[in-house]
Amino acid sequence: MAPARYKYLVTDAAAAADSMFFTIEVISSPLSSDAQDVLPQDVVLHSNYPNPFVGTTRIMLDLPEAAEVTVTVMDMLGRTVQQTDAGRLPAGKHHEIAVDGRSLSAGAYPYRVVVRTGNKSSIRAGVMIRMQ
Repeated sequence: MAPARYKYLVTDAAAAADSMFFTIEVISSPLSSDAQDVLPQDVVLHSNYPNPFVGTTRIMLDLPEAAEVTVTVMDMLGRTVQQTDAGRLPAGKHHEIAVDGRSLSAGAYPYRVVVRTGNKSSIRAGVMIRMQ
């Protein structure tokens, strides 16, 4: 789109006038709505939110293709304390997986997200903090 030139004219109560010229040019950027619809090239794990949390938290995930997703929450010794099978999720951004932490004591909990597509698996990890 070609730049557009505008004139801004101001007149006060005493009829004194002043003007200013400015140009507006719209430039395409990677943040356009078209770019936001593009699928990610790889699995992207966003931090859980809220973090720290009291009752439940959500894990946000972007997938380049449909996949089976499992979230495993562990204690600090690496023992599984909770597992959530999110099932088969379609390709896309902003998948949310709810984790109910009401049965967990206050503390830090590493978690692992396993994404399986056909014969390929991807593993991503994070840490959630449970508050009382």
